[in-house]
Amino acid sequence: MVRVWLRAVLRNWKKELLGGALIGALALISDLTGITVPPRIYELATVVLVFYAMYLAWRDEHQKVKQLEIDSPELIDRRRHTQALEELTREMRTQSLRAATDAKIPSGPIARLRIVYGNEPCVEVTNDGDAAEFWITFDIDGLVSGERSALFGRWAHTDSPKTRIVKAQTCRILLGKLDWDFRVQPWIAAQWHIYSTNERGPKDTPAVYTSMWGSEMGGEAPDVILYGSVFADPDLRNGPQLFCLVLKAGGSCDVPTEKKENV
Repeated sequence: MVRVWLRAVLRNWKKELLGGALIGALALISDLTGITVPPRIYELATVVLVFYAMYLAWRDEHQKVKQLEIDSPELIDRRRHTQALEELTREMRTQSLRAATDAKIPSGPIARLRIVYGNEPCVEVTNDGDAAEFWITFDIDGLVSGERSALFGRWAHTDSPKTRIVKAQTCRILLGKLDWDFRVQPWIAAQWHIYSTNERGPKDTPAVYTSMWGSEMGGEAPDVILYGSVFADPDLRNGPQLFCLVLKAGGSCDVPTEKKENV
């Protein structure tokens, strides 16, 4: 080992330092200028150059060993194994983050209701979640000529009880209409017709009483109240949405608070 190292030092001495050319240059400068170079300068230069040659020899051997380590089959296999583990770790981390994100953001439809009052009341249903099949059921509290419970709401665009509503889409349920009659003067008559539907088609349920104005003999029909719920398949993330409104003699309006509390 020592001989190999000495040969490497000598090789770098000859190759990198040109066989002591620097020391010869000092002697030449001394002869040309007449300036005497102290022997200690030669000794110091020789020591410095020898140490530099030793460093170069160490550097060459270190690079050879490093290259052998890089090219060794065992190190290559280890590096491939490490890269495979890193890729697997990244994939598992990505899947974990995706699963956590999916868990934080539940899926499903979200219903948002807006009731439009007046002579032709309706319920506007907006879906703020995933697409789903929507339907409405409602009950009638009042005197009508027909069924009063478990009625399906009638959509404005279809006679089917159910309809598909995608995200950000709004569909309307038609609840009824107040029909005015001005044909018999001086009487003015008004009667509610409540809309619903089923698998056989749309239905029109009239109120039993008609409001009459025009003389002392006239009078207003009693109120009719509608209580309903909005459902979806899959289930609504915010649960079934309830609504209620009162059909009065002159139009529809919100249900008084005390009656809502009894729903």
